[in-house]
Amino acid sequence: MGALGFVACCFALLTFYAAHTVPEGKDGVVTPLRDYGVRLVDGPDNTQGRFEVNVGNEWGTVCDVGFEDVDAQVACLSLGFDQNQGTVLGNTFGPGTGPVLFGDVACDGTEVTIDDCDHPPLGTVGNCTNANDVSISCVGAGGYPTRLVGGSPEHEGRLEIQYRGQWGTVCDDLFRAPDAQVACFSLGYGHQGYAMMNSFGQVTGAIQLDDVECVGDETNIGYCIHAPWGINNCAHTEDVAISCSSLDVAVRLAGGATANEGRLELFLNGDWGTVCDSGFRDIEAQVACNNLGFDAGQGTFLGNQFGPGTGSIYLDSVVCEGTEELITDCQHAPIGDTNCTHANDVSISCVGESYDVRLVGGSTELEGRLEVFYRGEWGTVCDDLFDINDARVVCNTLGYGFVGYSLANEYGPGTGTIWLDEVDCVGDEPNIGSCAHNPWGIHNCLHGEDVSVSCAPADVAVRLIGGPNDNEGRIEAYFGGEWGTVCDTGFGATEAAVACFSLGFDQGQGTFVGNLYGPGSGLIFFDNVACDGSEYSLNECQHSALGENSCTHDTDVSISCVGTGYPLRLVDGVFPSDGRLEIFYRNEWGTICSDLFTDADAQVACSALGYGTGIGQFSGTQAGTGQIWLDQVQCMGYESNIGQCAHDAWGINDCTHAQDVTIKCSTSTGTMYPVRLVGNDGLPAQSSGRLEYSIAGNWGTVCDPTFSDVDAQVACYSLGFNQFEGTFIGQTHGSGTGNTLLDNVRCTGSE
Repeated sequence: MGALGFVACCFALLTFYAAHTVPEGKDGVVTPLRDYGVRLVDGPDNTQGRFEVNVGNEWGTVCDVGFEDVDAQVACLSLGFDQNQGTVLGNTFGPGTGPVLFGDVACDGTEVTIDDCDHPPLGTVGNCTNANDVSISCVGAGGYPTRLVGGSPEHEGRLEIQYRGQWGTVCDDLFRAPDAQVACFSLGYGHQGYAMMNSFGQVTGAIQLDDVECVGDETNIGYCIHAPWGINNCAHTEDVAISCSSLDVAVRLAGGATANEGRLELFLNGDWGTVCDSGFRDIEAQVACNNLGFDAGQGTFLGNQFGPGTGSIYLDSVVCEGTEELITDCQHAPIGDTNCTHANDVSISCVGESYDVRLVGGSTELEGRLEVFYRGEWGTVCDDLFDINDARVVCNTLGYGFVGYSLANEYGPGTGTIWLDEVDCVGDEPNIGSCAHNPWGIHNCLHGEDVSVSCAPADVAVRLIGGPNDNEGRIEAYFGGEWGTVCDTGFGATEAAVACFSLGFDQGQGTFVGNLYGPGSGLIFFDNVACDGSEYSLNECQHSALGENSCTHDTDVSISCVGTGYPLRLVDGVFPSDGRLEIFYRNEWGTICSDLFTDADAQVACSALGYGTGIGQFSGTQAGTGQIWLDQVQCMGYESNIGQCAHDAWGINDCTHAQDVTIKCSTSTGTMYPVRLVGNDGLPAQSSGRLEYSIAGNWGTVCDPTFSDVDAQVACYSLGFNQFEGTFIGQTHGSGTGNTLLDNVRCTGSE
């Protein structure tokens, strides 16, 4: 390289260095990043201030219009703070003096500097002036400033947090021990503490946080899940207070007949004291029992069963969520702050191994009226909500394995106490007492509702007989070597759907058609069948004992199981794609009532008619003749046929033909490529969504660079909306999957 070349090279390097080096400002943090330096000015410390940018050796500002926390986080990252730390403070720290360089900044949070974000050219800031200069706070390790107010000693008080330069309170909705412990940790007390409800009064001003849910390992309460800042449904009477003291106290049961039950007492400050029953429930009892060393989920509140205690009443207004390890981790009033007397002292029962159960009055040892032993007394179980899962838990406890089913009150009423009501087992519990249920002895039942259980295997074969095809007929069950029928007492659409599912049809398909296909012969095996829809066979539903009934074969159940769907047609329309919607059922065309009918239902019908998904529109009513087959139709949008949607029983309605549904599937001519609208949840949308297009059965999306309102109007028209209805709303409904099938769309509006 010659001398002239060397000089030119040096000059170029010096020029580059001058252009990319930012002088350090006297007012705050300065960080040279890429082409711009950044700093915070006029704040109380180096974590907050007016955000300024250096371009061409001149400091300028950023307009706060549209500037959000995500933009502040990128700005803070460029200043050297940790990722995701940053809050907009409006123009808290006043106007700057230099030019407003950045406007309409829009970051997505992945950027390294503010210049990486979307923004107009430098200096293009609309109507912004220095009065709009943005201020931000970059939270360091300490998080959002928090404090305790009104308490004595200093480690407890009303919890307040600073956001955008303003102190405000925290609502007690969902607030629990992990939330208090995070707040205490950020205040320097370590991971300890508990909620005290609204113990230190109320203030005015902002309620900054609501619905706080911390995992427990966060460093600041502002980092926990919560409702948007300033958004709440609270009053200041719900301002939460916390204590940052350790409250791992001893607990015991006193006054009970066994070690498993008694009055709940706590040892604190050298004395045993009690717990007030205000608001106390089974879930609090379960936490207390877990605190005492019993298995999780075991515990029942017994009121003040074991009488009053003495000494202090330490806890009141206890509210647990069930995940706490200690009763003192639950939300509660300040220790000793109560207006209760010892007449309100809490008693609980902590179940050790299991409750004894037995079957009484059955024809074999495998079945009978269910009774449970509690507090030295046998009692019965009410049949409210009782289903196959509950029966199987009982049978497993009795040593028969996870088999069995409910027999309603087949073996008559018992006597004495009705111990359990509204039993709701998942199915894997070791004992019925471990299942969800009302408090022991609390019910709204009579002994006529005492449940019976059979622990016999529940699998039986089923078939359809006497119908015109394989999809419908009289339902018969094979048991004990012979075929028998089902009585129609209480039988409905849910039971028909379970029967059809056991026959191999799709879930949710099935219609009860009375005794349409005549009487059968032999035994009537099932009566009083009551399914909830989750069962795999009729025998898993609640029913009378097999063969026990007061029916005749005139009441034998017939059902219809839909295979590929009910035929549909459009009648009396202007075009083939619109008109009165009719459905074919039991060899007859009939209409559909407009009660509850919406575009979502029309879309399912249009899809079944071959017009593609998402192009149906409910367009009014037009009188037909004959049967009105369906009423109260409510589709979710994923059904393949309108007969699969929720609706009243076939032929049951309160309509006239003046209410017959008409729909419009498409008013366009020529080749019809299906289009649809899809929401953020991936499900079909009715009037606003991501536009998708289908070619050869493959769905894809439409690219938006040239897409306009005119194009949106054509798309909406093809979806069945009125002409000239449609607005382009960008990528509001997110990204789709599959290929991008259309690009550079340009419609004239006449398509």
